Amino acid sequence: MADLSSAMRSFCSLEQLAEGDSAFHRLSPGAKLTITVVYAVCVISFPSRSLSALVPFAAYPILAMALSGTPWKTLLQRIAVAAPFVVFTALSNLLLDRRALYFLGPIPVSGGLLSCLSILIKAFLCVSAVLLLVSTTSMTALTAQLIELHVPKIFCLQLTLTYRYISVLIQQAQQMYTAYQLRSCSRRGIQMRDMGCFLGQLLLRSYDQASRIYCAMKCRGYDGTYHVRNQPPAAAKDILTAGGAAAFFF
Repeated sequence: MADLSSAMRSFCSLEQLAEGDSAFHRLSPGAKLTITVVYAVCVISFPSRSLSALVPFAAYPILAMALSGTPWKTLLQRIAVAAPFVVFTALSNLLLDRRALYFLGPIPVSGGLLSCLSILIKAFLCVSAVLLLVSTTSMTALTAQLIELHVPKIFCLQLTLTYRYISVLIQQAQQMYTAYQLRSCSRRGIQMRDMGCFLGQLLLRSYDQASRIYCAMKCRGYDGTYHVRNQPPAAAKDILTAGGAAAFFF
């Protein structure tokens, strides 16, 4: 239960951070999206064994967190979610490339080790940039900007509904977990033999809840069209900031 409550608080904290009023928050969504995309492309473009070249790119997350007031702890908690997948991919390079490129004293440094470190650094930098974008821009403003960039509306609608439904799914899991604990004679956690039934019931309850949400949307006039508010045009400071950041990254 504590884990689910923590997950709910962690999810809601992103919404709260996006409502801030810092210098970084006040940038237009288009400018922040441009900065994030250019930053990620530049970071990924370096060869797999380039480590020192990636060091200057750490300046952007540090500066953006300072300007936006995003706490390090919040950012690291989100990065930890993606860490297992990245670490597994990075460690596989240690087995694929064992040839020693040079030696640090008696310790050989293989190409796989350099590739492994490069993947970890790139993943940390790119995930940090994306999380800073989400934590300083509301999902409504972000999807509206994507639509202005001619991203298909159906994709933006699916992105919005998926993002909004995460909290509903967590609430359903919380209710089921509470009911399970009240019937489990003070046992901690969900027993492995009950896990399949628990997940199946969660799927059915989520499907039923999604049907009710859709009916509520239809009652309020939803006809399949995704309506968004027109975003104000980018100001000169937004264009200069995005252009200056892109030039720095290049």
